[in-house]
Amino acid sequence: QGDKVREVWDEVKNCAWLGLLGDDCVPETPNWDRRLVASLDRNLIVSCDDGWQAPRRVANCWVISGELVRAVGYFFPPSLHHLFIDDVWETIGREGACWRCDMSVRVAHRNVLRGAAPVDETHRAAYGDGFRDGLGPDRVSGLWSNDEVVFSRWKARETVRCVSAAVGLRPKGADGGAPFLALCTPVHDCKPDLAYVRSILLTQQHLTEKRVNHLILLTAGQSHVG
Repeated sequence: QGDKVREVWDEVKNCAWLGLLGDDCVPETPNWDRRLVASLDRNLIVSCDDGWQAPRRVANCWVISGELVRAVGYFFPPSLHHLFIDDVWETIGREGACWRCDMSVRVAHRNVLRGAAPVDETHRAAYGDGFRDGLGPDRVSGLWSNDEVVFSRWKARETVRCVSAAVGLRPKGADGGAPFLALCTPVHDCKPDLAYVRSILLTQQHLTEKRVNHLILLTAGQSHVG
């Protein structure tokens, strides 16, 4: 899936919006696609009710502002083949405060992991051989093994840049033009100092009390911010 999207990147990168509809999704709401696209007027990423993970997660049916995709530079990060694309854009949308889940739009998500579809060889190719024993993904074979590593690397290296791009593009109408503050900290060995943790928690509490929109970003595995 990722390779195919990168293959047609030059043809789609200038579109007003881009979207993803999984092959295990069945739209149930009339004009579901138009309604999601219309919601981009006040958001950068819009997902819907999949009857499973929504609204706490980006489901397998969503649309993204083309402007945001161009600012990030890709729809699928390099080397990401199939899985974790939802996680990439959910991270950007959640931490950049630019994602909305429209629960009035329903697209049934018949995912094999929830037992809503029978397992076949295509699922084993994606998730590994764990299905043979009825255990679900084994996470060490199939596309999962590669994509989980790629996503972890992306999250450590790209989150700050991508979220910053999203914050810069957020429609003013999304929060009435309220101030937005991003606090970014490099963490070399993934062990923040206790004094720092205390100070950041108190800062977050103070900003919340003052109703200042904000996000806290920790860039793990680095000692500097480029």
